[in-house]
Amino acid sequence: MQVVYDPRHVLHDPTTEVQYGVAMPMYEVPARVESIRAALLTDDNFSFTDPAGHGLEPVTAVHHEGLARFLGEAWGNLPLPAGCTNDRYLAALDTALGRVAGHDAAALIVSLGLDTYGQDPIADFALTTDVYHEVGRRVAGLGLPTLVLQEGGYFVPKLGENARTWLRGLLGRPLDLRATPG
Repeated sequence: MQVVYDPRHVLHDPTTEVQYGVAMPMYEVPARVESIRAALLTDDNFSFTDPAGHGLEPVTAVHHEGLARFLGEAWGNLPLPAGCTNDRYLAALDTALGRVAGHDAAALIVSLGLDTYGQDPIADFALTTDVYHEVGRRVAGLGLPTLVLQEGGYFVPKLGENARTWLRGLLGRPLDLRATPG
């Protein structure tokens, strides 16, 4: 699987963010991407490529009214409670994937938020690393060309392994948990 990587991401390195009117250390730090990159470098299923420019057309296509309506229909009404477990998450995922499968989609874009991990400092789900493999496997079951955009996930010691595990599921590779802190 090709992974788009640009070493210039380290230039985005603010020191603080504001939550509830209080300045605090940033969760969005270069170490997040480097954690994922380090984990993927240990696995021959992944290779890195430079990003390519595509102008504004992909952005305006993503923000088309029809797509926004589809996303609202496909993912709406699936609230999950604090402390959400692997089983409950997978049940909601199956519902969401069923909705996606009901549309004649040509491709799938996944915004991969790994802040669902049980030790993530800014979220309150209770997922474990192994469930990410199953999530990736079930997403692959749609049989659609899939673009994965990593976004959430702030427990840096496990972020890379969680991403690698999800991607291995998507690729149909066996679960391969590696020892990492956390």
